[in-house]
Amino acid sequence: MTSNVGLRGFLLVFVTAFALLHHATSDDIDVLDKEGWTVPTTGNDQVYRTWAAGRKFEVGDTLVFNFPTNAHDVAKVSMEDYDSCTASNQNNILKQGPARIPLNSTGPHYFICTISTHCKEGQRLAINVTDDSETETPSNSPTTTTTLPIAPTPRNSASHTATASFALAMLFISTILLH
Repeated sequence: MTSNVGLRGFLLVFVTAFALLHHATSDDIDVLDKEGWTVPTTGNDQVYRTWAAGRKFEVGDTLVFNFPTNAHDVAKVSMEDYDSCTASNQNNILKQGPARIPLNSTGPHYFICTISTHCKEGQRLAINVTDDSETETPSNSPTTTTTLPIAPTPRNSASHTATASFALAMLFISTILLH
């Protein structure tokens, strides 16, 4: 009976550790870092493309669009709407900042600001989302009339390493205590 209880305890700890490890692979990603979701400065309509080129976006991540409510909004749109700076589906517009959009599927994702001429002035974002098991950029990276430089780079893994190390340490300690 003791070994059955020990096995259950081990399995519970193992499942918990696995859940922590899985959670460690998802990130909240602040769009344009400290600048937030804003209209780029004049003549700098490449700012979102450059920012996205330095990031890896994976299923499970959440994009955080930081903006003052009523100053901007964010709409998830099709490639066609992205190219034309329109939002065909008015139900996809988030008007209260900060807006959090989970990335639940792989492939290209497009976002624009629908206020005034903000999108035409460069406040739009195109990213390619991969599955964490993918190691290369899929060939269906989003494009517009000009090619978007969306090449994923490795993430800063310090927080992931710490969480994974903690989970493994807890698994090891539990295994020792249960025997």
